[in-house]
Amino acid sequence: MVTRWNRWVEPAFLLWKPEDPDYERPVYDPEKAKFTAQEELDRMREQVNQSDGFDIDFDYYRCVFNYHRAYLDDIEFGEFGNEPETTGDFLTRLAQKSLEDHNVKEKREFEFVRVVKSNFHFSAGLMFLITFEVIDPYDGKTKPFQARVRYLNDTFTEYIFCRPKPNIIGVKYYGNAKTNVAAKKQRLESELLYATSMVSSINGCRGIASGWSTFIPNYKLKDVISNVEHLLNDEKTEPMDPWYEGFEGTITKDGENRYKTFGRLESSGNAETRLVTELPIEVWTNNYVSSLDKGKENRGKVSAFIEVQDKILVFLFYSSVSFIHIF
Repeated sequence: MVTRWNRWVEPAFLLWKPEDPDYERPVYDPEKAKFTAQEELDRMREQVNQSDGFDIDFDYYRCVFNYHRAYLDDIEFGEFGNEPETTGDFLTRLAQKSLEDHNVKEKREFEFVRVVKSNFHFSAGLMFLITFEVIDPYDGKTKPFQARVRYLNDTFTEYIFCRPKPNIIGVKYYGNAKTNVAAKKQRLESELLYATSMVSSINGCRGIASGWSTFIPNYKLKDVISNVEHLLNDEKTEPMDPWYEGFEGTITKDGENRYKTFGRLESSGNAETRLVTELPIEVWTNNYVSSLDKGKENRGKVSAFIEVQDKILVFLFYSSVSFIHIF
């Protein structure tokens, strides 16, 4: 979404036709400029829209439009010091500063080569659309870049954007030497691994494949974030214990990388019954009911049970029901 007016592509419009009294003949190719004013306007609009105003073939236009060609060897826009400055020199300064800002912002190392061309239009000053070449340190190849700069002499210079020329088939931009790209790739892979580990630690996961299996319990979000920050800073991580939101049972450590989870029994007001209000982690109601059903055969523990909404009412004879899950 465009949020700044100076990034908008100004629509092309006609200023003068050859028959107009204020017409000043632009430079064009008589072999190419053989169209009506309306046809030229249609072509101009198409080229402006397709290239954001950077690529316009002015050889086709006898008419004068709001977009103009900058002549690099002229001194129309040059600033004078001890030596005259050509328009090409002036645009080179603008392009170099644009590229410097781009390299700092994007952490790139493109090297400026030369200005190829520039178009401009009036926009509370002058809006320059500069095409220039850079060397990509990754492969040493020369590649096209673009910069949009708004300028008003002795008032302001606004560097709006600098970018690789878009939509060029077969051209890839890197901006760093191969060793730097490899290091950055390794860093991104590490960060992706941390992110994947973070999600797995928060949500937990279980998997089985040929020759191995894995189980990761859930952990508290703030503990995981804290340890990921430690890893990114090459610091020692802190121990974490499994944690399940809303779980009202207990989790106790049972050796290295081993834990027990306990459900919860409550008194029902009757000495011979208990109310199961929480099952251990990864013990599901159907499985537990099945185990109780088998327990009825052992008259020393369970005589009967009923399900009450999400809870289970267990009728006992002598001892309490044991329910533990170990992982």
